[in-house]
Amino acid sequence: MRTARMSSLAICGATLLTPAGTGRHDTRPINHPTREDSAVIANPDRLVARVTLVVKPGEEEQLAVACARLAEQAAGLTEDEPLERRHLLPHAVEMLLPSSSLAAARRTVQAALADLAVDYAVRSAAQEACRLLISDMDSTLIAAECIDELAALAGAGEKVRAVTERAMRGELDFAGALRARVALLAGLPEAALLDVARSHAPLRPGARTLFATLKAEGVFTVIVSGGFVPIVRHVASLLEADAWHANELEIRDGRLTGRVPGEIVDAAAKARFLREHGSRLGVKPASWTALGDGANDLAMLQAAGLAIGVHPKPVVAQEAHGLVRHTDLTSVLLYLGITPERWVPCE
Repeated sequence: MRTARMSSLAICGATLLTPAGTGRHDTRPINHPTREDSAVIANPDRLVARVTLVVKPGEEEQLAVACARLAEQAAGLTEDEPLERRHLLPHAVEMLLPSSSLAAARRTVQAALADLAVDYAVRSAAQEACRLLISDMDSTLIAAECIDELAALAGAGEKVRAVTERAMRGELDFAGALRARVALLAGLPEAALLDVARSHAPLRPGARTLFATLKAEGVFTVIVSGGFVPIVRHVASLLEADAWHANELEIRDGRLTGRVPGEIVDAAAKARFLREHGSRLGVKPASWTALGDGANDLAMLQAAGLAIGVHPKPVVAQEAHGLVRHTDLTSVLLYLGITPERWVPCE
């Protein structure tokens, strides 16, 4: 397993990464409740959830249907005037939803949006500003599973892809499944790792803007992956992540041996890295955000104050506080209360 912390000399475009020191982090809150929010939050008789809804541009009709359904739900739970909604973008709104608990609010939103192409996040109206974001890489920040791409080059694509799918659904032990898949890569040239990183691991839309904006806001960013060092290092460099963690691959005479030396970055390791970074930064769990897609991310997601499933497997979708399925990763910024005028566009 390899761990790295990085600092960056640029936000967009060309990237120069150097070993990081302690780092400098702005401690200003990212999102302040409005006066209207405070009045609602101050009511001790009920909990109020902040719901953010996002659709693809051009799908505003879906958004209108979603808002109408949630407004109807809210009307049945309070005798007050209907709660107003605030447009963040023409295709994104935020509204407050009274509920008995956050879990109940999430169930309400899930049920209301089940047949709509609407992404969402449900969090406390008094949610703390994000100070630490940790993200899985494969199928989360990039639109690929790199071990599957390597297996295709090794002539074992179908066999490895089937194991990967089962592991991500939580049907197999991750560490055992990883070792079995890596064994099938034995003999693959080391150069294939960078080939996959550069040509077969495209960043998901919005990833650059997400990380550049978080950097500008003083949020510490970490990529933690069950993937492999050369590929994760490359993606971390593109996104200027502050730190990354990944698995080593044993290489002899320029070829993979099919073995993974040292500790494997599994679900427990990901959650541990999240806690360690949070402790080192001195920030509360309520200010931690985690992004992931598969069973190997569950422990990390459950430890975070805000858990976002990105194109998630069902086991993650059921646990997540928010989802990105239909839109791009800039939706995460809206979920964090970072409004568009503060974004650093880098796509």
